[in-house]
Amino acid sequence: MSGSKWNHTFSEGPNLIDGQWHTIALTYNGAGNLSLYNDHSFVQTATSAVGYNTTGDNDNYLGTLYNGSSYIYKFVGDLKDIAFYDYALTALQATTDDSITE
Repeated sequence: MSGSKWNHTFSEGPNLIDGQWHTIALTYNGAGNLSLYNDHSFVQTATSAVGYNTTGDNDNYLGTLYNGSSYIYKFVGDLKDIAFYDYALTALQATTDDSITE
């Protein structure tokens, strides 16, 4: 993720290149704050002054970035058990909810 309206960069993050499955949760609170959790542990909150368009009119991409004409930064690996919620998970849900698991 990198810093524009459609994507975002976190200054730190988990090492995911270790051959193990990881539980990643990303929450958005509607006020420009994205919180990242790895394996039920809080990593970092990032704030966007631009905001994010959360209406149902836009495509979401997991494992790649679409720059308007092509797909770039393609993720190499597997993704499974992906879920979208119509509300922001609380910190307690993101760190303890057993339904959000590997």
